[in-house]
Amino acid sequence: LRSGETVNDEIIIPTIDGSGATINIEVIGSDDESVIYGQLSDTIILQFEDSSAQGFVTVEDIDTGESGVIEANVDGLYGTLSLQADGEWFYELLNYDLPFDEATTQITESFEMQTLGGDYFYIDVTIQQDGFIIG
Repeated sequence: LRSGETVNDEIIIPTIDGSGATINIEVIGSDDESVIYGQLSDTIILQFEDSSAQGFVTVEDIDTGESGVIEANVDGLYGTLSLQADGEWFYELLNYDLPFDEATTQITESFEMQTLGGDYFYIDVTIQQDGFIIG
């Protein structure tokens, strides 16, 4: 049952005198949290001329029809993350105007995603400076 759904049942139990006894049963569904695991983060190291990251997420949920993710394409400040229905995700760095300096050597973009059951999780992509400061 989905959260809030109700099913009623009635059981009649015979008694010695033949009148019978009625038992009413009401079952109310509740939402069970999803179990979310996999590679939910990756790092792009600019030194290696890498401009993409990828991973996968697996969602297990005992509620019928809620094991999985909602497909999404999300623009971040520096790139785009695509999450496919099978749980594979890909990030492509598109904006190389990164605010790196001596104090900032890496930036992390976090993307909030959702399971079919309505639970939220994050995919994090870290963009790491190659060690050289331009300027």
